[in-house]
Amino acid sequence: MKYYLTKVICGDKSCFLVWYSGHEDGFLVSGQRLRMFSSVEAADRFAREEKISFEAEETTYDFSALPGLTGREEPTEHCRIFIDAWNFFSDLAKSLNEEFMGDSGDKTTDTIYNKLFYGCNLEPLEAEEYHPVFDDNEIRIGSAVLLNGLSILRKQLNEKGDAGMVKHIILWKLKATVEGEEKERVLREMKENLEALTGKVPGLLRLSVVTCPLASSNADVMLDSELESEEALKGYQSHPEHVRVADTYVRPFTEVRLCMDYER
Repeated sequence: MKYYLTKVICGDKSCFLVWYSGHEDGFLVSGQRLRMFSSVEAADRFAREEKISFEAEETTYDFSALPGLTGREEPTEHCRIFIDAWNFFSDLAKSLNEEFMGDSGDKTTDTIYNKLFYGCNLEPLEAEEYHPVFDDNEIRIGSAVLLNGLSILRKQLNEKGDAGMVKHIILWKLKATVEGEEKERVLREMKENLEALTGKVPGLLRLSVVTCPLASSNADVMLDSELESEEALKGYQSHPEHVRVADTYVRPFTEVRLCMDYER
């Protein structure tokens, strides 16, 4: 099995997916959801955990301005854009057990696909240069196929919102007995040890700690972090290194804790 890291852009949303090929082609999923990552680093961590490797640098599919199918002769570059998108949506739909118009097996749909394929004028075919022409019905159906594929992708992106990233924010108030030089030490060690969790806990994308609030604040410390997903948040909370830091540098010195988690 070969794995390819693929960046997908659709309007104002983007994420990284893992596209694989072998006996079958498809995208990695978890249940009925795509495995989506907000960064290359997040995808690399997942690959290390799963003991897989990517074949090459990531490829990019930008569907923000997918050109419309027209009735004129199609330049080779447009045929490549259409056929690449069609194949992408086909593998996407199969991975999610969704119905995709491009896989209907309808005679007209197959004709459109074949015109696009041969319109790419791939060198191995060694055929006379071919420029497809589409009639009105083929234009209508071909455009509907592409829109159908986009709707499947957008549903995944919209339901997870920016690749399912989770914000994890905590506010702490220190115990009244923690003051003076001890307070300075406690705040310094909290910040250093909590921020050091980045890179140690799978799925933790970013973590920063603020220990210098304005006088108008009624909290002493804020933790602001981002994780790949809600599943990653659960793993973070129970991770031995996180538990060790919390038990050693946080819980003994705090008396009030407020938490807010939400998907971006």
